[in-house]
Amino acid sequence: MWLFLIAAGPAAAPIAARAQTVPGTVIDNTAVARYSVGGTNNLSTVSNQVTIVTVELRTPASITLLQYAPNRQDAEMINVAPTSYSTDGTVAGVFSFMPPPVPVGRVQPLDLNQPLPLVPRTMIHQGEPVFIRVTDFDQNLDPAARETVILTLGVVPVGDIIMLQLTETGPDTGVFVGYVQTEGGVEPRDLDPMFTVEGDLTAEASYVDAFDPTDSVTVTALIDPTGMVFDSATGQPVDGATITMVDMNTGLPAVVFGDDGASIFPATIISGGTVVDSGGHQYDFPPGGYRFPFVVAGNYRLDIEGPLAYTSPSTVPTADLQLLPGAPFAIVEPGSRGEPFPVNPGPSLHVDLPVDAIPTSDQLALTKTGSREMVSQGDFFQYSLRLQNRGIGVALQTVITDVLPPGFAFQQGSVTTEQVDPLEPVIAADGRTLTFHLGDVPMSGVVSIQYVVEVAAGAGSGEVVSTAWANAEGGVASGQTVVRTLVRDVFFRDTGFITGRVVVGDCELSRDEERVGVPGVRIFLEDGTFSVTDDGGRYHFEGVPAGTHVVQMDVATLPDRHETLACLDDTRSAGRPYSRFVDIQGGTLWRADFNLRYIPEPIPEGEVTLQLATSRMGTVLGCRLEVTDAVVGLEKLGLTVILPDGVAYREGSTRLGGEVFGDPEIQDNFLIYRLGDVAADSNLVLRFESELTHLGESRDLPVGAQLAYTMPSGETGRTDPITTTVGLQLDEMLTLKPDVVLRPRFKSFSAVVHEDYYQDLNKLADLLKARQVLHMHVTGHSDNVPISPRGQMKFVDNHVLSMARARAIGQYLGGALGLEPHQVTLVGMGPDEPVANNTFREGRQLNRRVELRVVTAEKFNQASTDTVNHVMSISVPTVGITASEARRRTEEAKPEEAPPSVMPDIDEVWLAAAEPVDDWVWPPVDHRPPIPSVKIAVQHSTAKHIDLIKDGRPVEAVNFEGVKQSEDGTVAVSVWTGVDLKEGENLFVAVGRDAAGNELWIKRRSVHY
Repeated sequence: MWLFLIAAGPAAAPIAARAQTVPGTVIDNTAVARYSVGGTNNLSTVSNQVTIVTVELRTPASITLLQYAPNRQDAEMINVAPTSYSTDGTVAGVFSFMPPPVPVGRVQPLDLNQPLPLVPRTMIHQGEPVFIRVTDFDQNLDPAARETVILTLGVVPVGDIIMLQLTETGPDTGVFVGYVQTEGGVEPRDLDPMFTVEGDLTAEASYVDAFDPTDSVTVTALIDPTGMVFDSATGQPVDGATITMVDMNTGLPAVVFGDDGASIFPATIISGGTVVDSGGHQYDFPPGGYRFPFVVAGNYRLDIEGPLAYTSPSTVPTADLQLLPGAPFAIVEPGSRGEPFPVNPGPSLHVDLPVDAIPTSDQLALTKTGSREMVSQGDFFQYSLRLQNRGIGVALQTVITDVLPPGFAFQQGSVTTEQVDPLEPVIAADGRTLTFHLGDVPMSGVVSIQYVVEVAAGAGSGEVVSTAWANAEGGVASGQTVVRTLVRDVFFRDTGFITGRVVVGDCELSRDEERVGVPGVRIFLEDGTFSVTDDGGRYHFEGVPAGTHVVQMDVATLPDRHETLACLDDTRSAGRPYSRFVDIQGGTLWRADFNLRYIPEPIPEGEVTLQLATSRMGTVLGCRLEVTDAVVGLEKLGLTVILPDGVAYREGSTRLGGEVFGDPEIQDNFLIYRLGDVAADSNLVLRFESELTHLGESRDLPVGAQLAYTMPSGETGRTDPITTTVGLQLDEMLTLKPDVVLRPRFKSFSAVVHEDYYQDLNKLADLLKARQVLHMHVTGHSDNVPISPRGQMKFVDNHVLSMARARAIGQYLGGALGLEPHQVTLVGMGPDEPVANNTFREGRQLNRRVELRVVTAEKFNQASTDTVNHVMSISVPTVGITASEARRRTEEAKPEEAPPSVMPDIDEVWLAAAEPVDDWVWPPVDHRPPIPSVKIAVQHSTAKHIDLIKDGRPVEAVNFEGVKQSEDGTVAVSVWTGVDLKEGENLFVAVGRDAAGNELWIKRRSVHY
């Protein structure tokens, strides 16, 4: 048999989300069973009908009051829609939208298109917007829409009231948020969008579920609560206390703002008094009341002084304070008892301050002092009494009772006083009890008394005590004051002295001046009395009772590397060199010395090695210097290298350990490298190159080096100079030079050189002597005038004449240069190669010439390209310092954590990572600029403009570089550059202002140059 069970319901009731099913919907359900029996199919049976009626699932509501907190890291980002209020005060009335909220100190309203940072609040400050959050999930009727609820906000017991319509933070959240702008100092106006508040009253927010009247919730918040100074015994307010708010960051009175967030409010006020801020607004405090409206976030402390008959901070436990009339009190821990406490962004804190009434028994403050701490029999010395009335009224019939130690005798007529008429004490029968009758002492009055006593022979030795106290009518009294005085027996009848030294040195040294005293060693007697040796190692005990005593060194106080030395091996030391038995008799002195032996610390010995390797490749001279320091670290390493003549350092070629290193100091041929300090077992390799600037002749090129250093002991040392030599082999080379051409001219029909041309020929000879003359071509020329018959006897024709002219020049110059005949070629061209027109006289004169062409080569030397190397090294011993000296130096050299020396780059990356705060970016605290100029950078998130003041004067606008801002606009940094500094302290003050120019905050920073 097959069985199928089908459940059916009406089409009017589909399965859906709770918010889509209307309460009261009727849902009918039936079931049908279809089955087969044997061969019969499609049999069915219908069940009974079940009817369900839907109801609304109710959830409890809650209300939270919120405040705008852009600088709080714990703030929750919440979507806030524009809020509307009832214009007639009823739920059924017309609701109108309110303007966007405006925080205190700002002009621009908040942007409701962006989520707002909000945190819970328990107090409300007038002028601030109040945000209200209602959480009621059963009001989420439509998951696709942002719905609304109605809430009432009022001042109780009597005050302004406003009905608000809050909007859901988003579809299907069931959380509704709205706001209202508060105002103070005015009478409430009916049915307006402002919520008028008054200090020390309470704001009450009430909400009732529209579908469930039993679901209602109410929350309250104090409005500008006034702190109170109160009596820790009665709970009653205390007027007249001076309260100062101190900024823990500076130690100075804090910068406080008034209710408007801009006016300056006094940092010191009087409880129960009246204050006027810089904007002219008056604040009247209730009995015992005080208030500091606004301070920037930070750490603060409340200092309380007075009033008379009260002290603070209170010592009464908080649990006991909360049982007093007027409780509960706002006891903030830390904060209410003078401790530093944090202030977060938002309204002022509510801090009550308990003060303790001075008990009646302590209203009279009496002190007694003695002019000396130690006296002897027969001495005179002075006692002083000082009485102050700290009560709130006159101390009637005040009496001081003063009891002297036994054996101390009051001296008649020695009393002096300024505040009351001359008086003498009443002396009791025991001769020790003095009574001073002062009469009435006014409130805050002070009476001072001085008198002289004698230490009589009956005064015992040792410490004695004198006591005094004061009383007045009505049970007013002081505490007991005590003066302790040591009476010394100057005759030493029953006591003696023990003295000695703790010294370092051999036992054979007998004279005190030859032995070195050891300070700071503790010497004990058997009763625990001890003395500590002075700079000379001396100690002593005086007033030691007669008898046998043990004098012993505390070996734990011996300096390091010192041990006891047994010089007197007798029964008085009992085999222990740090202990002595002594037998004291009255009036005697016993000397007990202790000897120590110094165990020298091992001094490490090391070695430093300098190796110099030079190589030449062509005209480049390479140097490699290696410094190897073993065991002992060295300081102030200086390396001097001496280059040979004709060699110059190649700039920028130095490498230390493979890294670029600065060029050396250069003095003539000396290169000076300052390598600083090196640790033990280090190795430095320095390389550089130099170039031959003058080849000269083949020669040796010596390179010298020497290492100077300072050992840890401060002793300086240096190695002997070492020298490496590489050879310079020069190959003689020739290079052809351009021809030398000369054109001496001759007279007509003449082969005689004119005298003027010999000077030119001599100069040419001198020039050519510096070169190698390879060949000389001398070509003679003539004009075209034929040789006369008479002249033909000397020169047959112009060719012969031109050859004669060539010979005259060639023989003279060849002889001057020492040329062989084969090096001179003579040619006579006659008139065949004129250079000018022979028609004219001037042309014929130019054609009568000799052309001289000299082929020369210049000698020069070239360095061989062979690589030449040479290595030398030297080692010298070094000496270190002891381990204790090294530890001492390390401890002294521990640097304080230095602030950064360079201002960070205020770029996009920096701005994106910065938190939105108001603070100095640069300079940091304790900044010490190296030059009399500094950059200034101030970060500001709340302020739109920064005024920078130096030593009371605004910084010049020319120094202002501009404002750098993050992309989201939450972080801005104003930057000034090149701000001049004077020698000494320079005080900078940054004042943050809003868009309207109102002062928001003040930051101070001192820079010392």
